[in-house]
Amino acid sequence: MAMVYIHANAVKHGLVKDFASYEWSSWHTIISYKPTLLAKETVINWFGSLELCIKAHNELVIHYYDCEVAIED
Repeated sequence: MAMVYIHANAVKHGLVKDFASYEWSSWHTIISYKPTLLAKETVINWFGSLELCIKAHNELVIHYYDCEVAIED
């Protein structure tokens, strides 16, 4: 999924060690309860719930980190 790729990209390219620690990521806005212009409810609904969104990211980014061939290749 493109959303996971986007959030994992900072780790894949060595900017941070954990996708959730990248300060410029939309991830923080998606999981926040603060009001925003970002359509975070739409993103969360792609996964079914906030909990499932977090779980999917945590599980799927590992595959992206370990993939020998990047999407960009």
